[in-house]
Formats: sequence, structure tokens, C-alpha cells
Amino acid sequence: THDQAKRLYWQDLKDLTPAWAIDGHPREAELSIHFQHGPILRVVGMDKPERLEGELLYRIVLDEIANMKPGTWQRHVRPALSTRGVEGSAAFIGVPDDAGSNTLEYRELWNKALSGAPGWEGITWWSEDILTAEEIVAAKAEMDPLSYEQEYHGSFVTFEGRVYYTFDRAVHWRTPDKLPPYRPDAPHTVSARRTL
Repeated sequence: THDQAKRLYWQDLKDLTPAWAIDGHPREAELSIHFQHGPILRVVGMDKPERLEGELLYRIVLDEIANMKPGTWQRHVRPALSTRGVEGSAAFIGVPDDAGSNTLEYRELWNKALSGAPGWEGITWWSEDILTAEEIVAAKAEMDPLSYEQEYHGSFVTFEGRVYYTFDRAVHWRTPDKLPPYRPDAPHTVSARRTL
């Protein structure tokens, strides 16, 4: 959202921009920095991707694209980068999100980047490359394996169509002849049941 983009990026961008490069001061209401040599740096929320339309766009970084509205790239961003003589470029960052509304489009873009299509490149790194070993151990202890793969390895995983998505038939399922014998004296768990 626009407020989220402002909260995450605006102050850092102002801090990283040298004062001598700015034409005037950062424009708080617009979340924009106008540079002496012409370009404008903006922080824009993609909850309304039409905010990009009508302006010359040289470069854009789309963070958390899996959570953007479907069609954001094809209908709003891609056309804004297509100005004759100043064709722009885009970077997509984030992790896949099975619950994200734009996960399918993100996967298609990622596959295009991996295919070697002209003008496309796919770059990835794991959180394990930058976090401490202690943090990784703690995350693995607290998260289920698929969520860890998605959030820390940036893997496209799917939780769709499963009640218990870590279900593994080889581990969690047995034929009746492979079940241990019933032991009425063994400790048991209590489960709730609704009687109709």
C-alpha cells in the first residue's frame, strides 16, 4: 500500500540522497525527490497501480510483487516503461507468497527470467547467506518446512488443496495391515466430536 511503501522506504531514500544532488528539498506530500539533473525519485504504493500512468518511467523496483494486484506488470508498469528512446527497466523483489493475489504472474515472470529470454535475468539468494546461524536454527525450529522454504529460500511452494499441507503419504499414511495393534491400555488423546 502507499502508506506501507512510505513507512518502509521514504526515510531511507531521503537519508541516502546527498543534499547537493537534490533540487530544493524532498517533497513530503508527493513522496518525491527531484534531482538537479532532471530525474525524479518517487515512492509509490501499488495498491493503485494506475498511479504510474502518464509519467515517463526510467526504472522501477517492485517489492513484494506476489502481493500486488494481478495485471500490475502487464497493464500498468510495462506500458509505463515503453517510451521511445528512453525504454526503462524493472526489478522485482520479494518472495513467492502462496496466498498472494499475484503469485501466478510472479511465477511466470520468474520462469521467463530463468529461461534466458533477452533482457531478463533471475537472481536469488537465500536468507541463510546473510543471517546468523543462530537465527536460521531458530527460524527452522519455529516454522514448518514449506513456510521456511518460501520465506527463507524464496521457493515457489504451494499449500493449495491440502488440509494438512505437510502431509507426506510415505510418513503419515499406512494400510490397515501395517497399523500397530490396538492397545486399550495405551495412553490416548482426547478429541472433540460433534454429534448430529
